[in-house]
Amino acid sequence: MDNENNVISLLESYSNELIQLKTGIQEKINSSSHRDLVIFDDIWLLRYLYNSTPQKAIERVFNTMIWRKDSGIEAIAKNVRELKDFRKFPHFEIMNKYVPCDVFYSFTKSNMPCAVERWGQVNPKGLMSALTPEQIMEYCLYEFEFMRMINDDFTRETGNLTRWFIIMDVGGSSWHQIQKGFLSVFGKIGKIMELHYRELMSKVIVVNTSDVFILMWKVVKTFLPKKTQEKAEFVRDPLATLQKYFENESIPNFLGGSGPASVSPETIKIATRFWV
Repeated sequence: MDNENNVISLLESYSNELIQLKTGIQEKINSSSHRDLVIFDDIWLLRYLYNSTPQKAIERVFNTMIWRKDSGIEAIAKNVRELKDFRKFPHFEIMNKYVPCDVFYSFTKSNMPCAVERWGQVNPKGLMSALTPEQIMEYCLYEFEFMRMINDDFTRETGNLTRWFIIMDVGGSSWHQIQKGFLSVFGKIGKIMELHYRELMSKVIVVNTSDVFILMWKVVKTFLPKKTQEKAEFVRDPLATLQKYFENESIPNFLGGSGPASVSPETIKIATRFWV
């Protein structure tokens, strides 16, 4: 078990802060018009305390609870559990056509879930002509809830604070992908992740970088939250880097591993086996 991420150790270490956090949130609920808000459990709250303080966490948790209620997120969470497969989410076929991604692909050696995103093949113009910003946002909220619930389930099973590992393949990136409307939409989506899905992911490995992409990144990062930027690691040789974190069969074949090009239905069933 990973001592650094061991949930029991973390809950003990943050016990005083958790008491302060729950007391502060309840006081804000009692003094507001949102008396029907329900506080999530300690593992969820722990993500807001991680690398933060109770004072900051109180505001963030309270705002997230209101946002979840006002945005109908619990209904989305219910749908995600019933669908079980991200390929059944609203607008998936169109999203995957223009923003190819396996929301869940495999696990790391330390049993962290992994997503593979092929941003080098993104077609911003096609996506923005096929879907509205609201439809793109809807799909991404389904995706975030899927990731949040996987994190929650595997945290309880493994005893370690689970966070996603993202492989972002930018091979083939070109300047035509820099479109303000597209970047603006995904900038807003990234902000929602930062505000309301704390510690959703641990690391983003950006592979197959090129001189063109490095120049593009200077533009792209201005639309991304700072914490997302800080989690990114850029590498040109994907296989050597990924083998530090994955068994070879858990690395896609297009990145030099022996895994399939896309996730198998059996793997998705493993990830969602708790959802009955």
